[in-house]
Amino acid sequence: LPELECRPQQIQQVIMNLITNARDALNTRWPNFHDDKQIEVRGQTFERGGGRWVRLSVADRGGGIPADVVARIFDPFFTTKGRDQGTGLGLNIVKRYLELMKGSIHFTSRPGSTTFTVELPQHLTP
Repeated sequence: LPELECRPQQIQQVIMNLITNARDALNTRWPNFHDDKQIEVRGQTFERGGGRWVRLSVADRGGGIPADVVARIFDPFFTTKGRDQGTGLGLNIVKRYLELMKGSIHFTSRPGSTTFTVELPQHLTP
């Protein structure tokens, strides 16, 4: 992948939050070893609006995101985890960082599969 014009700490936070959520989904579905207990991280470049972009995806085979949670997934302080496991700020921070970098995040989910996709311009424009 090409270098991105960004704040490295923010990109690290984005990726770590998505991987941590995927790990938690897998551990909830399969507390012990299972062949499907995998996180897939992919990256690719693409063109949009005359510029070069980077697309990163984080996919897991956990339980999926329940339909009643989908509308609130990026809300601050919303979590499906217990009090001692999450603050509900992870995905909200991810979304805010990506908006600051002129990027976006979206997801697809069904029972047994969730993929979060991040898209970022390679170069920031004022």
